[in-house]
Amino acid sequence: MRKIRLGICGTGLCAQLFHLPALKKTLDIFEPVAVCSSRLEKCTEFEKVLGIPMTAYTDWRDMAAAPEVEAILCSYPYFLSEEIILECVRKGKHLLIEKPLCDNTASARRLAALELGGTVVGVAENWIYFPAVQEARRVLESGEIGQLRAAYITSLYEMELDSDWLTKTTWRKNAKGGMVLDRAIHQVAFERAVVGGVTETCGLTQCARPVLGDVDTLFTVFRHQNGVIGSLNVCASAGNLDTDHGMAFIGTEGTLKIGGFMTDFTVHGKNGDRTYQVDNGDGGYEAELRDFHRAILEGGQPESSLSKAAMDVITVLAPLEQPGTWLKLEK
Repeated sequence: MRKIRLGICGTGLCAQLFHLPALKKTLDIFEPVAVCSSRLEKCTEFEKVLGIPMTAYTDWRDMAAAPEVEAILCSYPYFLSEEIILECVRKGKHLLIEKPLCDNTASARRLAALELGGTVVGVAENWIYFPAVQEARRVLESGEIGQLRAAYITSLYEMELDSDWLTKTTWRKNAKGGMVLDRAIHQVAFERAVVGGVTETCGLTQCARPVLGDVDTLFTVFRHQNGVIGSLNVCASAGNLDTDHGMAFIGTEGTLKIGGFMTDFTVHGKNGDRTYQVDNGDGGYEAELRDFHRAILEGGQPESSLSKAAMDVITVLAPLEQPGTWLKLEK
C-alpha cells in the first residue's frame, strides 16, 4: 500500500497527546516528511519523539507550498481553520484538520459548500470513529427499544483552572464558543453519527464562571431529519456532580443509556435489562487517520467530512449566535 507523504502542522497538546501516538501506529501508510510550529524548537522536539527526520517549518503556508508534502495533519486553533482549508485546497494538499471545524456558522456554511475538486479534506472528530457508534446503531436498528423518539446528551463537569487545556492553550477560553463548543462538538458529532442529521435548533447560553470566558453553559434542543428530538446540556462549571459524558436514547419500548467515555451501555427493552461495556480503543485517532488515507487513495471524502462537521458546528453555535430563536440548519 502506497505511503502518503505527510506534514504535521502544530505541535501542541492535541498533536502530542493524540495525533503523535496514532501516527506511530500508522507509519505503514504515512511517511512524515515535515513538521510545522511557530517555534522551531518545538519542531525539533516533535521530530525526536517521533524518531523520524523531517523538514521543519515555522509558517504553515510554506509547508502547504512544499512539493514533498502530499497531505497535512493540522491541529492549529480552530478560528484559523477556514484560511488553512482554503489554502490547502488551492494548493491541492489533502488535509485532516482538528475539530471543531470553525468558530462561526457563516464560516461553517461556506466550508460545507466548498468545491474540493480532487482534494480530500477531513475533520479530526475522533468520536465518530468510536466502536460505540456502531454498537449504538446496532441496538437501535435491532428494534430492541422500539422506534426511536428522543435523544438526550449531557456533559456537566468542572473545568479545573489549572488544567493544561487552559494554562497551555490560553486561546481556548477566549475563542468564540470557548469551553462549550470545544466540549459539545464531540457529543453532537457522536449523536449525529448514530441518529442522523439535525434540521433545526433552539438554545440558551449562560456564564457561571467568567474566568472561563463569555460562555461556559449551553442548554439547547433540536430536531433531527427523521423527526427524533434531541436535548443537549453542557456546562464546564458544574462541580461535585456525579455526571460527565452521558447519552440516553428513548424509544417506544425502552431506552439505551451510554455513560463513561461512551463505553458503558445499559439497555432496557423488549429483552429485559442488560449492562455491558464497549472498548473504544485509542479513542478513534488511529481509525480517523486510516480513513483519511483510504479517502486519498480511493477518492471521495472521509467519514469525518467537511459537510458533516459543518452541520455539527452549526448545531452547537447557532444558539450562541441567536439565543432563544428556532433556527433552520440548512447548509
